[in-house]
Amino acid sequence: MVGRPVRARFLAAVVAFLIIVSPPAADVWNPVRVATAHEGGVDHGAVFNGTLAAQASVTRHLDFEGGQPLVGGWVFLLGARVEGELVARLTVGASVAKEWTIAPGGTQIRTTILPETGVYDLTLENPGAADVRYWAYFDQSCRCIGKFVPAEIPDGYVIFNTDTTGPSTVFAQLNDPPAMDVKVSAALLTGQEGVWPSDFQILAVSATPVQRTVRDITVWLHELRFDVGTATTVYFFVQGVAFHGDLNTPKGQLAISPYYEVTEKADLSPFLYVGIAGAFLIAGILILRRVRASPAPRPIKKTEVRRPSATKVNRRGGGRGGSRTRKSQRSRRRT
Repeated sequence: MVGRPVRARFLAAVVAFLIIVSPPAADVWNPVRVATAHEGGVDHGAVFNGTLAAQASVTRHLDFEGGQPLVGGWVFLLGARVEGELVARLTVGASVAKEWTIAPGGTQIRTTILPETGVYDLTLENPGAADVRYWAYFDQSCRCIGKFVPAEIPDGYVIFNTDTTGPSTVFAQLNDPPAMDVKVSAALLTGQEGVWPSDFQILAVSATPVQRTVRDITVWLHELRFDVGTATTVYFFVQGVAFHGDLNTPKGQLAISPYYEVTEKADLSPFLYVGIAGAFLIAGILILRRVRASPAPRPIKKTEVRRPSATKVNRRGGGRGGSRTRKSQRSRRRT
């Protein structure tokens, strides 16, 4: 019989394998497809790039899974690489949800909590006097079948999440894609702004995957096991560490697929704890009363002499000189 960890490894391997070699169904998000439900729209994980002239700006509609709105309360992530300073403005309707300054000098990651569910736009603006070249993508936390860290920003992040319904042990597996090495961090949101990593409590980290083979399918998996004490959402931040361009193919060699196994723990309510404490208290009182009610042993006076025990019996008819003293054979003959 296949045990639970083996089953988990097998499912993760199968999911990763299907993402790589099979075309997705119409209602399943494809980590390789770029959605264009809105004119100029872009799906999460897809990089858009260009050059902004001085004082110029560009606005892109942000689509989720082929045109769905972004979900309020989820963690939003912007990844960007720029060759000059830009202002990034996230808007929903007429409201500005967040604004960041993106400086040059490597990949920049910005995160926040989406204030509401709706159709969001991302505007990049060049406030300077010279042209600025840029590359950018976005992601939002979700329980998706798969994602990828884009090759154009190979040290960027993507976010997965799963939920618990109470105190639980969580076991998670996320594959290390063939064309990229990744690092996985499991975390709880602790701050209101949702800034990574300062507003999160990190529960477990995997930087080195393990090799697993189930039914002739071999994959490298990041495995994380940790406890949570309440019903909550657990986030998995996946960061690109190294990109292997020679292994990247159109078949999804960057695809990352998660598997979760949540085991709930017994939750003893406060009333049960009070009941157990009360039972111990009552038992202690009863024992104490019984000890106090039992009679104390009567003390022995100095003039009192105890009788010896009369339970011993001489099997040979008593001691010498008694009523059953044995007589010699010579005395019997004379008689």
